[in-house]
Amino acid sequence: MNEIIYSNKRETELVILGLGKIGSNLVKNFIHNTNFKIIIFDTKKTKIENSLKSNTEKHRLVAAYNIENIFDNTKSKKIIFVVVPSGKKSIDLHLTVKNLASHDDITLNCCNENFVNSNYLAKEFKKSKKNYLSTGISGGTLGAKNGLAIMVGGEEHTYQEVLPILKKIAHFDNRKHSVNYFGKNGVGHLVKTFHNYLEYAEMQLLAEKIVFLRLCLGLTWHEIYEFLFKNTKTILNSYLLKITIDIIKNIYNDQQFYENLLPIVDHNNSGLWGLTKSIEVESFI
Repeated sequence: MNEIIYSNKRETELVILGLGKIGSNLVKNFIHNTNFKIIIFDTKKTKIENSLKSNTEKHRLVAAYNIENIFDNTKSKKIIFVVVPSGKKSIDLHLTVKNLASHDDITLNCCNENFVNSNYLAKEFKKSKKNYLSTGISGGTLGAKNGLAIMVGGEEHTYQEVLPILKKIAHFDNRKHSVNYFGKNGVGHLVKTFHNYLEYAEMQLLAEKIVFLRLCLGLTWHEIYEFLFKNTKTILNSYLLKITIDIIKNIYNDQQFYENLLPIVDHNNSGLWGLTKSIEVESFI
């Protein structure tokens, strides 16, 4: 039997729009941790087929090859998770969903959205009396599959309505789910922006520490590994430190790995958005 989280006992369906690395793993999270029927959609048919093939409980998945068809069944309430690239593609898709969704459906923008765009979308949904949640998610592909950190903005009563299911797909540690409500409109994406911004600052600090240890003190890669490993005894739960240590270990164990490293790091703009906003409000984080 499908789970019901709405007070009026109508059947609930989950909808996943976008089956990239995050969206496809989010489907697996839902399959493992809930009993809902899940409607999946992507503009690329191959991604839909791959998602159907890679999940064991295929009977719970409904493939939609046309976005309009998702909303044909007006008897069910839909919780819609949008997981597509941010920018124009995300904005256009959200406006399409706004026009198709029922007034009691809930749309969660889980894209890596600029909070300015998320504020715009929140206002557009509100004009149409539709439900929208600005939903920043963190954890990458592993988090999408095994448990996310979730940062939510929007109307609090809407957040409370979907909180039970958000807890089921969130990371759980120390008897607490990594789900938090931060305020109205697009603030969920604002919090996610600064979450990323601070992560990038930590990455820069780690890089500068390694440069100092290597070039100024002349430590070997193995000595740097041992030094950083000792840091884990005093710096608790630093995921970035842990993966940095793993990289250093690979460097001194595998010369080919070292030679294949690139001197650049891609970014998804959230660090730039955070920097721009901090300068704008004269709060130099």
